[in-house]
Amino acid sequence: MANGILLLAICQKPTTMSQQQINILYESIQTVLNKNNMGKVDNARFNSVLQEAMFNIQENLFSDFRKLAYRKMKFQDTPNYGSEALYRKQAIEYYIAEKNVAVADGKVNLYENIDDIFLLNEVFSDKALIEKTDANIFNRLGKIKGFSPTNCSPVFTYNNGLLKISPKTINEIDVVYFREIKPPKRTIKIIDETEVFNPDDEDFQDIDMHPIMLHAIFIEVLGYFGLNLKEEYAIQYANALKQEAQIDKQ
Repeated sequence: MANGILLLAICQKPTTMSQQQINILYESIQTVLNKNNMGKVDNARFNSVLQEAMFNIQENLFSDFRKLAYRKMKFQDTPNYGSEALYRKQAIEYYIAEKNVAVADGKVNLYENIDDIFLLNEVFSDKALIEKTDANIFNRLGKIKGFSPTNCSPVFTYNNGLLKISPKTINEIDVVYFREIKPPKRTIKIIDETEVFNPDDEDFQDIDMHPIMLHAIFIEVLGYFGLNLKEEYAIQYANALKQEAQIDKQ
């Protein structure tokens, strides 16, 4: 219970425009660790752990969403808990991006054309949604007379960054994809031999994740430092953190 009280105390402190989410998280992590006599975490170590934690959370979002969607389809979701699958869907859609890409001879390497692609979602031509097929079906469709894809009914196959499209007459596509997380970085400067948070540094990057996942970040980061915090306390912290973020935007 001490950690829960502590988190509430942290969240009640006044905020300013300069207190981005990453700095609030850093200070809260430090306070919790100090309360448990676990020492101080330096800024570089914090950035490294936070980045790894956020990458892990993003990867798990997709597998968790598939499990929750299946459970809901089978009417196995927990009553009165709310739609957890919907929350996960919102967190995933936070990373949706789109880019127009040129295609040559029915092929394009998305890794070479989209720097921040994490997972492919959908592909469109100027006429239609391009349907995804397995590689073996894709190869067979081009050889079966009367069943060849057309500009109005195109198909694609995708593997390890290489996207193949049929028919080859399509020379431009719109790619809808899930982007990678922007690596977080809490930046500092030294004033009178003291480290001071410096969000004006050009390398600064705040937490790039939907606000509903803040409690997951808090739990994950503390876990890396050897402290397992009960989820209900982290949710209290995350809710207050979201309120602070909304106040900062006003």
